Amino acid sequence: MNDRPLVTVGIPLYRSAAFVDNVLACIRAMPESGVEILVSDRHLADDALERISRATEGDSRVRCLSASDGIDWVQHINALIRSARGDFWRLVAHDDFVPPGSLEALIEAMESDPDLLVAYPSTYSETLEGEHLPDLDVTRPHPNVSDRWTYDCFLSLRRRSYFSGAFKGLIRLEPVRRYDLYIRPNVGLIDSERLWLFGLALLGRFRFVPESIYVKRYYDASTHRGWRRRAIHGLGGIRVMHGYVRTLHQRGPTRRLVQLHIVLNSLPKVKGLTSLWKAPFPWPLNDRRLRRVPIVGRRLERLGERLLELQDQPYVCAMNRP
Repeated sequence: MNDRPLVTVGIPLYRSAAFVDNVLACIRAMPESGVEILVSDRHLADDALERISRATEGDSRVRCLSASDGIDWVQHINALIRSARGDFWRLVAHDDFVPPGSLEALIEAMESDPDLLVAYPSTYSETLEGEHLPDLDVTRPHPNVSDRWTYDCFLSLRRRSYFSGAFKGLIRLEPVRRYDLYIRPNVGLIDSERLWLFGLALLGRFRFVPESIYVKRYYDASTHRGWRRRAIHGLGGIRVMHGYVRTLHQRGPTRRLVQLHIVLNSLPKVKGLTSLWKAPFPWPLNDRRLRRVPIVGRRLERLGERLLELQDQPYVCAMNRP
């Protein structure tokens, strides 16, 4: 008898005592079979895990994991992914909610298309008190994704916030393991999850599943609210994205063009020079003075054209290559 689950759901805890009832509600909303639920606490700063363990005693879907090594959230999620026994992975934050039927809709999308890497839900944003925040209900599927997967699907992912919500989607684990494509930390861990989506978009295609809902909770003490993005985080992001490109993109001139594209679209905006920053590329490609210089101007213009042409080129994802 094969009791291996189809899906592993990871719920990492950190000072989660206030969210125990919410975690238990998420667990109750999960399918009764084919799912393992890993609830993990690596700080043990309160009794949240103990309470959840008692409440789910006898539920064969739930495994409670504990350690007091104090690892950060990137290491914690990577550890859970490595512990997963399912074919698919889904992350659920302790303060968010996944309604009944949400996971099933994502599973159906993944099983209907074996070449799909990520199926991700609609996001419904609210406060902890349940007040809807419609301005934050932003999913942003790429406009061309229904037709074909292009270089722009990953090149513009960070700058234009495409595929918002995909980090909490359903992810096929075999290609992730094959390429050792776990989350790589940025400076201060800021935007590490968005950078991982960049890497995943190099690995395989995403699909938006509007029938699936993920309830995202916003409040002042949440992790992202404390982030203050600075130039060093943008430069760190370049390093992380270049690492994903080296892992997943074939060598050659196109890879070098991809790396240049990443640099030009990740440079920090400098106060007083914002007029030089015209999408999709900043100075020096938009500097009129340089463009007037013979040879230099023509080369810059041609480089800009090549970078724009690259965005619309079809891209064969790493997991789909022979």
